[in-house]
Amino acid sequence: MDAALSVEYSRPGTYTLGIGLINKHVTNWEEDILNAKKDEGGFTINWSNTYLNEDLMLSWTYSQYYPAQDWTHTVKAEYKYNDNLTFEISTFFLNIKEETSQLWAYSDQNQLTLKAKYQF
Repeated sequence: MDAALSVEYSRPGTYTLGIGLINKHVTNWEEDILNAKKDEGGFTINWSNTYLNEDLMLSWTYSQYYPAQDWTHTVKAEYKYNDNLTFEISTFFLNIKEETSQLWAYSDQNQLTLKAKYQF
């Protein structure tokens, strides 16, 4: 059974802030279920803001998962050069501590991404 609750606050022309809670409970759980704990959960915090007449957007997301104490960070900057061309740079960092974590397969996949999008 999964449950999630999130709240977002936004001020026009300034920033957006969001907070989310996640909980997962496996009914009929057994120890031999691979990479699954009986009870897991986490929370997410995200923030974004626009600048330069809404042509530049900065955002940050942090997620923490328990009981494993894993966390992820995402930082992104997006600049709309004109109606057709947008540039983006983003980073994604993971801190996965336990091999039994559901995120373990991605534990070595920190990323830096550069994008240029042209629409015609």
